[in-house]
Amino acid sequence: MSRLGADGRQHSYDEYRLKRVETQAGSLRQEITDDQGKARLSFTPQEAGSYEFEITSRDARGNGINYTTYAYVSTGESGGAFADSDLTIITDKKSYKQGDRVKALVSCSRPGTYVLVTVEGRKIHRKKVIHVKSGSETFEFPLVREYFPNVFLQADAIKDMDLISATREIRLSRDEKRLQVSIKPDKERYYPGDKARYTVTAKDHAGRPVRAEVSLGVVDQAIYAIAKENTPDIHEYFWSYDNNYVDTTISFARDYSGGADKFPEDQIRKKFEDTACWAPTAVTDGNGRAVIEFQMPDNLTTWVGTVRVASRDTQVGSSANWVICTKDLLVRLETPRFMVQRDKIQIGGIVHNYTKKDQKVKVWLEARGVDMAGDGPFEAVLKPGEAKDYYWLVDAKSPGQAGFTLFCRGSDASDAMELPVPVLPFGVEELDSQCGSLSGDVDSAEMQLKLPDGVAKEASRLQVLLAPSLAATMLENLDYLIHYPYGCVEQTMSAMLPAVAVKRAILKAGIRDVKMEKEIPAVVERSLKRLYGMQHYEGGWGWWNDDASNPHMTAYVLMGMKEALDNGFPVSRDVMTRGLSVLKKNVRARIQPAAAMGGSYQEGEEWNTRAYVLYALYKAGSPDREKTLEAYGKLKSMNEYALALMAMTLDGLGEKEKAGAVMDMLDRQAVVDRGQQELCHWDGRTFTYSWMDNQVETTAYCLMAYVQVRPGDPRILKAISWLTRQRRGNYYTSTKDTAAVIFALTAYLEQTGEHTPDYRLTAGLNGKKLIDNHSVQSAALPPQVGDITIGHNGLQPGDNLLTLQRDGRGSLYYSAWLRYFIQPEKITPVEKGLKVKREYNIISHRKNRNGQTQEHLTPLSGQPVKRGEKLRVIVTIEPDADYRFVIVEDPLPAGFELDEREEDKNVSSYWAHREVRDEKVAMFVQGLSKKKPVSFSYDLHPEMYGTVSVLPALAYCMYDPQVRGHSGSEVITIEKK
Repeated sequence: MSRLGADGRQHSYDEYRLKRVETQAGSLRQEITDDQGKARLSFTPQEAGSYEFEITSRDARGNGINYTTYAYVSTGESGGAFADSDLTIITDKKSYKQGDRVKALVSCSRPGTYVLVTVEGRKIHRKKVIHVKSGSETFEFPLVREYFPNVFLQADAIKDMDLISATREIRLSRDEKRLQVSIKPDKERYYPGDKARYTVTAKDHAGRPVRAEVSLGVVDQAIYAIAKENTPDIHEYFWSYDNNYVDTTISFARDYSGGADKFPEDQIRKKFEDTACWAPTAVTDGNGRAVIEFQMPDNLTTWVGTVRVASRDTQVGSSANWVICTKDLLVRLETPRFMVQRDKIQIGGIVHNYTKKDQKVKVWLEARGVDMAGDGPFEAVLKPGEAKDYYWLVDAKSPGQAGFTLFCRGSDASDAMELPVPVLPFGVEELDSQCGSLSGDVDSAEMQLKLPDGVAKEASRLQVLLAPSLAATMLENLDYLIHYPYGCVEQTMSAMLPAVAVKRAILKAGIRDVKMEKEIPAVVERSLKRLYGMQHYEGGWGWWNDDASNPHMTAYVLMGMKEALDNGFPVSRDVMTRGLSVLKKNVRARIQPAAAMGGSYQEGEEWNTRAYVLYALYKAGSPDREKTLEAYGKLKSMNEYALALMAMTLDGLGEKEKAGAVMDMLDRQAVVDRGQQELCHWDGRTFTYSWMDNQVETTAYCLMAYVQVRPGDPRILKAISWLTRQRRGNYYTSTKDTAAVIFALTAYLEQTGEHTPDYRLTAGLNGKKLIDNHSVQSAALPPQVGDITIGHNGLQPGDNLLTLQRDGRGSLYYSAWLRYFIQPEKITPVEKGLKVKREYNIISHRKNRNGQTQEHLTPLSGQPVKRGEKLRVIVTIEPDADYRFVIVEDPLPAGFELDEREEDKNVSSYWAHREVRDEKVAMFVQGLSKKKPVSFSYDLHPEMYGTVSVLPALAYCMYDPQVRGHSGSEVITIEKK
């Protein structure tokens, strides 16, 4: 053992004297360790200072073992300890409990130094300046509840005009916050449909029962093959050791420092779920127990039960359990996820005998919605543990819903399972839509909707939406936005922002829609959480998570968040502040025609964007007057969309005269249509397709401008009439313009309200009554009147005449659309701004001259694919101009599954987002440049035999669907090896 002394003068480490301290005290010697390998030695230091302990021993074979450790000894007064760096902190323990006192030794290499000692974490809890007269000084403080689970002891001093620091983390034991949780099912093995009883027990660290809230989830273990459990440990989540948020700096200048048998219906397995149970709000009783009961789904699988528990004082814990749900004799049905009309596929069935004796089985398949060859029923004898495959060829001649039920009856056991399979129509979807309104002197309307020859009859459908108020039409539009199949930033906001607006509108109109009243708050909450997660690191938003931030997207999100906040929804202030910071920097940047994603801005597009950002800042409560007035001087460079935004921003800033001047420009640019009713709209066209190039959306924002700045202008009603005629069923052309119309109509209704209707409504199709003299005296119609769907049996080839008649006062807004699929023998490519090419290649591997294995692609060219082979699909898109916000959807062949490649795990920097659905792969790109083709690829393999039709790959502009194109269809045959 040795002591490193300090003599009060500045020395380097090598200058210190090593003074050997020896003693013959018997307590320092022990011949052997105890049965646990431990030995206890004692030593009483005679002087303060820094001690080095060297332990030497030998094992039974005579091998030498050495270990060295250090300790600091303090008298409670200054001096004695050696600091091996400029400033050090040594604590008396490695871990502590709440209520303990921390004794720390602060050592400094320069005697006479004043040291600021702080206890800190999320704030400075304690502070004291100590004078280290010699080598060290002690500092003590108690560990109070506020410090849990950890706190930091910080020492700071000035040396040669520089800051020297030392930090010591003090960790408190977290055992008192850890619950011992157990989960125990009443069985180790279940049968489908069994009633399961799970008992959850919670005890504290001392084994005492705890009253706590329990959440239990029981999910199919197969889920974890797709995605691993990513929920953090609950104890670490609530009580993880925290960071030190206090930063210490100095103020010195920088220069100073650095058909068969009948089978009971209830025995057919058809309820297949990913989650067997979700009980998020159970509570344990006084014995720390909670019992959750539920019925097992029909999956034959391993179920993983995960429970997380939290008490009122945030004691937390978790546990997991695995149980099997199975049968002794079972069947498995192998179907594709979907089929396409004209597909001929072999449906597979497997029978497993897990009983302990031979089973004489009878196996048969029932099919609905498809034609099936007459094979079966099959009979066989299965030995214990044996399995046997069976196949049936089915032909999907008609679109719709197919269903397959596989039966097996054994000697003393049986099983059956049923799966639905959608059959998609083969063809090109077409939409014939008409809309308008009955009001004033117009009491009737006739619409001719033509169903051409050569269509997929079963997939044809006519839908008619009727609404006696604008508020009711917005509910129809909102339903489309909420259930839109994709969820980019814009689509998420285009569901949330109208939801907030519609909530206000329907309340004012007196409309009770119980479903929407429950759904709207959930939509807002879900949208906000999604938008928080999609915010980029610098504070902005792009189209998706991983692409570049976009000023339009960022502005749109902030407008929506402010609207939600103003309507009583909780919104993260930090998220909004970060987003506003990005917009403020954007609006302060120098305007220049910079390169944009997908091409270059045309002249003036930059000022359209500037107007959009300025409006967003105004709506978010952070207007920029200087830049708004600067943009006012560039009005001639803006389209009508931007002018409407400028008018509202200037009006909001009190610049009434300038706002009026902008409105005068909109007056002159209004497009007036003098037909049966006088209508008006604004084009908003720009040199090339952009965010602000859309007649419907432009007119919606112009309508908002008139409502705000010139509320009595006759163009308001004309614009509303024009907008109601642009609907395509329950939407306009995209999510973005549909949301804009809802917001504009809400602004109008909040200012004016609507008259209560009082009329009788009659509707007919091809001479048959759909609605007979229905009395309308409220702002909404019952669903059976306001939303009518006519299937293919109610339609006739050729013209279908839809008639509407209103008798009384009030308005009727109507929209009808006939959806059908044209069915040629083969679908040929179509180019309307976008050229799409799709290639299928068989992947093989060959060795080159150097003996290295290389991948080789052979075009499919109509030859069969063998089961076990892999295909590489390459889709190429070539635009005829610059386009933005483009989506590509490539349908998958039925019975094929994707092979995930390493490059598929991360979307390339060019593509903004990738989604894989059951029936397609969807790719998103922010911009395409004229005549510059881009492509993507993926691999797949067949899992079934047969011949399948593959629908064309489709590309279109998300916000201008008329710009589109698709490839041709394909036919692929899959054979056995």
